Amino acid sequence: MVNALVNASAILDLVRALFFEFDLVDDEIVIKLLKKEVEQCEKNGHSWVLQGFPRTKVQALSIKQMRIVPDKLIHLNIRNSSSIQKIRQNIVSVNQKIFGKDLQDLA
Repeated sequence: MVNALVNASAILDLVRALFFEFDLVDDEIVIKLLKKEVEQCEKNGHSWVLQGFPRTKVQALSIKQMRIVPDKLIHLNIRNSSSIQKIRQNIVSVNQKIFGKDLQDLA
């Protein structure tokens, strides 16, 4: 139990650090966390939503392998400029020190 908590804490620290660096979390970690959450929802009879997942072929294949099959899909059709503006707003809300060229490069 203690080892599980230490491992969970280490994963959380890694995910948090990557989030604030605007970097992606390794597929292996994302898949492991996703599997745990979806299994918990299914066990409790709750619905679940995957937003922005899968992002990679590895993630898509892992969903198939875990037999996680969404029964409904939503496709949002928006202009690229609207999407980029929303990304910029999200970045600024996390780190207000980012602006100008740095913000353009991240978005």
